[in-house]
Amino acid sequence: MISIIVSSHKKDDYLSFLGSLRSTIGVPYELIKIDNFNQYSLAEAYNSGAKKAKFEVLVFVHEDVTFNSSDWGITLTKLFEEDQNLGIVGVAGALKKSPLPTGWGTGTAWFDRINLIQAYDDGEQLQTTRKAKESMEPVKVIDGVFFATKKKIWEKVKFDESLVGYHLYDIDFSLRVTESYLGIISYEILLTHYSNGNYQSDWIQKTLAYHLREDKIPLFDPDLSYASKSRRAWYKALTFRGISTTLRVAYLKQMGFDLLSCVHAFAFRYPVFGKRIINLLSVIGL
Repeated sequence: MISIIVSSHKKDDYLSFLGSLRSTIGVPYELIKIDNFNQYSLAEAYNSGAKKAKFEVLVFVHEDVTFNSSDWGITLTKLFEEDQNLGIVGVAGALKKSPLPTGWGTGTAWFDRINLIQAYDDGEQLQTTRKAKESMEPVKVIDGVFFATKKKIWEKVKFDESLVGYHLYDIDFSLRVTESYLGIISYEILLTHYSNGNYQSDWIQKTLAYHLREDKIPLFDPDLSYASKSRRAWYKALTFRGISTTLRVAYLKQMGFDLLSCVHAFAFRYPVFGKRIINLLSVIGL
């Protein structure tokens, strides 16, 4: 009933993933493993896997996760059966994607939605925006850690193989799907993610280029009413990442800054002072 597609390059991660998949999915499935030691982009790997899939529901998922929800496969197939306009289901996403050079999140509670256990070096943290008993919420853009679609939708949209490497394939695919179909995150599917994301120089370089592509600009929401908060959140998240000085300058130029985000922008540009600045800002609640 479900085709699971995973790009794999770490044996231990894959074996842990496989064990949790088998014990939790609750429906018949096929697992399509693409061994990928940097010979394919994720867009290429996922298109290759989807082409082989024999079931209508396709799940694209990272191997550095384990599943926590019992019978989540039943939940997922019911979602697609009950709403024929449903195009994509994830566990993290946002109601908007601005033209700012960011990842899927806006950095605001207004628009970001998530239901995920994030593992850190010092423990695990449940990250959820579930407020009451809602089982899902609509979104326009979805994070690539886990998402599902229908094979007939993938056949129309497919992953953009001009996106080289391991970034942006998820933002691009979900934005193009939600142009015509409903996107949601499910609060009934929970998994644990064991990576904090790879926001280094390569991510910056590709993100800057992607957001300047004329064919991608129509996918973004022109609303910049929340730009200050989004800039501040992303500068803060990126300050201590492995990003070259040249790319920090380029990112600042394209991202921009304003009164609310200018101090975080300075910390991002000069990370040697960043820790001291961000510690001071946290003391005063910024």
